[in-house]
Amino acid sequence: MTGKRHAPGSNSSTESSSSHPLRKPRKFQKQMYSASEATHSRTDMSMEASPAHVDTPFPRSGKPLASIRQGKRQGGNGSKMNSKQYETVRLNVHGRRKEFYPPTVFDSDDDGAKPDKVLKLDWVYGYRGKDARCNLFVISASGELLYFVGAVAVLYDRRKEIQRHYCGHNEDITSMALHPGKRLVASGQLSGKTSDSASHVRIWDTISLSTYSIIGLGVFQAGISSVSFSVQSQGDFVLVVDDGEKHTLSVWDWQNSKLAAKTTTTTDMVVWGRFHNLDDSILVTYGKRHIYFWRLVWTSRQEGEGRIIRDKESGIFRDDIPKFVTSLAFSPLGDVVVGDSNGNITVWSRDETDAFRINHACSDHTKNAHKKSVFSLCFLEDGTLLSGGGSEIKTWDSENYYRMIKERALPDSAGYIRTLVPVSESDADGALYIGTTKNFVLEGSLQHKFKFVIQGHSDKLWALAVHPKEPCFFTAGFDMQVCRWSTIMHTVAWRIQVEKPCVSMTIDPSGNLLVVGTTDGKLIVMSAGNGSNISATQVSLDKITVVRFSPNGQTVSAGCQDGTVCLYEVMDDGFYLRKIGNLQGHKNAVTQMDWSSDNKFLQTVSADYDLFFWEVEDLNHVTSVRAMRDVDWSTQTCVLSYNIIGPWTNLKAGEDIRCVSRSGFREYLAVGTNSGSVKLYKYPSSCQKAQCYSKKSFSSQVTSVQFAMEDRYIISAGGTEAVLMQWALKPLLS
Repeated sequence: MTGKRHAPGSNSSTESSSSHPLRKPRKFQKQMYSASEATHSRTDMSMEASPAHVDTPFPRSGKPLASIRQGKRQGGNGSKMNSKQYETVRLNVHGRRKEFYPPTVFDSDDDGAKPDKVLKLDWVYGYRGKDARCNLFVISASGELLYFVGAVAVLYDRRKEIQRHYCGHNEDITSMALHPGKRLVASGQLSGKTSDSASHVRIWDTISLSTYSIIGLGVFQAGISSVSFSVQSQGDFVLVVDDGEKHTLSVWDWQNSKLAAKTTTTTDMVVWGRFHNLDDSILVTYGKRHIYFWRLVWTSRQEGEGRIIRDKESGIFRDDIPKFVTSLAFSPLGDVVVGDSNGNITVWSRDETDAFRINHACSDHTKNAHKKSVFSLCFLEDGTLLSGGGSEIKTWDSENYYRMIKERALPDSAGYIRTLVPVSESDADGALYIGTTKNFVLEGSLQHKFKFVIQGHSDKLWALAVHPKEPCFFTAGFDMQVCRWSTIMHTVAWRIQVEKPCVSMTIDPSGNLLVVGTTDGKLIVMSAGNGSNISATQVSLDKITVVRFSPNGQTVSAGCQDGTVCLYEVMDDGFYLRKIGNLQGHKNAVTQMDWSSDNKFLQTVSADYDLFFWEVEDLNHVTSVRAMRDVDWSTQTCVLSYNIIGPWTNLKAGEDIRCVSRSGFREYLAVGTNSGSVKLYKYPSSCQKAQCYSKKSFSSQVTSVQFAMEDRYIISAGGTEAVLMQWALKPLLS
């Protein structure tokens, strides 16, 4: 490499920090020193972590691993270390040994200490409606919307455009209920792999965000599928249904963290469970081919102990049994109204024997109420029933045998209705919030047009790109949606649908062109300004797993599922991509890729953790890893590097690194793991057990992390649930 040599802790430019046009003055100047100048003590020790361990001796002093390689041994006979023996660092990743050559110039700030910034959740984008129910509430005192995404409960004040977050859970929230007093919330979570992340229910305050009670920790054997407060007693008890094989139904005195009663229900899927609105001794569960009524019988009310007994005279379908009972609401008079997967609405009334039986006089009017499954039912204060099935909203007069009053359809782009919630219980206009299966929340009424309040992706999300100059970022998902988001307004500037699911994306250094890689092997070039389609190029017959612009913006490199890296010259402002050639050598999909700052080299990592280097002009695989030790990389998204050894040695059992990103000013490293954690390290980070700040916001893997707005924020994307979050980097308070 020619020109001035920079430490590996620097970022995407070969210019010095003072000459970079966007670079702020550094708070301090890092001390650089060469291997021959490093003279300090070391202690021989080895360390193992899953899924990686380093088998080269580490220093206790916190110095970079390589800084001891050619130094003198202090103490003893003063003999020099064998420089050849300690010239490389060997890292075992998933049982495969990787060797890294340290740079010839070291960064004194690479000490393994925690960074001087911490992560604070700033904004949660999107809504979880695709696979969740009863996931939208209105806090009447503040008007805030309450919902959950990943492991975070979000309170969104639309008037002030601010969010507050309850982050007490450490696995995905799966169910939620609002206390009759409209202030407290009960939320249940998935079961994690460790004892401290086991499934449980938390009762917390929407004003202070403090936790009042934790129930069921160590008791539930599976995740929580349903949670509900008692109504008659004004929320003294909580009903919980777990997702175990027999779907245990339990009732808890949550204020004393005491289990009052429990029973197994059925091996069939249980969708939800509720206390009756007029009688706490009546419990209702429903799901696959059933609706069950239960009696809570107190054996010792003083001791808070009871039994749950099924009422086998209630809930009997005489005719066609629906495949699923999908929703439930209680009328003001105590009737139990349910919707099912056949589109029917059925009314169950209590007869003279106290059994709940189908009220045919009412149910005959609501048979085939919807063409699709009825996922939501809701009563207004005046007794009007609202139902949501497919894209249809209908109203029914409960005082006139549930005859239909009015209907309205949502636009097809919104998805199917998952949850209906009145904006205000006393609102005469009938304004509604609607959560949909495409992870949208809309506001409107049967009289007024519906508009989008919250937007998100509805399928796996892997592709993320941050604008290099403007306060915005871009996402592309398996739902075939490409979006531009504002990091300040937290809104979608535009949303474009493409023909195939999207896997990867990149933006050119000028911020004008987006390139999106799809599952059918195409590169789609789009305008970053308005999302208009510029061109499309067929690159492969399989998905394009990673795509990157060269630092000068003249070349696009695309990594494919078959392990090939394809190079294209960008011509005519993106209207034409001219094939340069292929780089072949990986035996598995290419997952990460970085360009050198001088546009001469590429580094790539495959799904089986092979790190390759390439000389771009001659399309050659560089076999001398040592020759690449001082290459200055424009970005650092490859998960294998000498400068990322620290995070690899700081993993919990079963934890793995899925994505990394170096900050623009080369001070920090963001790491995303397979367990949903986002971690912040100093950069570079080559020390054993390098320390970090970590936040866990969902249960599945983090698929992408990137810095935004001059390193003031980190944007993280989560794969399966399409979780999109914005983290603020805040100064560490004393």
